[in-house]
Amino acid sequence: GLQLYLKEQAEVRRLEAELKEIFGCPELNLLSGDQLSAALYGGECKVSWTEWVTVPLKNQPATRYYEKTFDKIVSFPGIFTPLKRTELKKKGFYKTDKVTLSQLRARDKTGRIIKDKIQELSEHAKAMETLKGKSDTSGLLNKVGVDGKVHTEFFTAFTTTGRLSSRNPNGQNFPRESTSPIKQIIVPSLDFIL
Repeated sequence: GLQLYLKEQAEVRRLEAELKEIFGCPELNLLSGDQLSAALYGGECKVSWTEWVTVPLKNQPATRYYEKTFDKIVSFPGIFTPLKRTELKKKGFYKTDKVTLSQLRARDKTGRIIKDKIQELSEHAKAMETLKGKSDTSGLLNKVGVDGKVHTEFFTAFTTTGRLSSRNPNGQNFPRESTSPIKQIIVPSLDFIL
């Protein structure tokens, strides 16, 4: 599982670097809807980044190091024309979800490359989130027991139809065979404890 996470992380970093170079903005957060909207459809957005800075201490030869956050407003010319009825409540910003991106029409080769890379980035980022989770304890990697297996809890009492339900993690919500790299690490076990 950890090897798959590291592989997905490397792919995300590679795709982000390639897209940031195409957009000409190394501080761009491609997983931010607002920033991606501005880059794809044109407009301005605020980007932030951190850098280590040094400050000499008064009356001492020592130096203090700390991380400082910087902000700037970046303007993008736009590569795609927004689809009808995709404008968000925040004026000038448009949807960037999976369905909307799949419907965009590229004007040129660069647009097709960007669209393909963003869709690929989304898939790898989703796999990373599934493995690691949004919090320190919510990911699939944190659910692996000492025996190297994920032990999902199944219940029949919590459904009105009598079907099985599952939690911690939801074993019925794992991706199908070829839809995600997560499926590579999920292998059902025939070891049942009665």
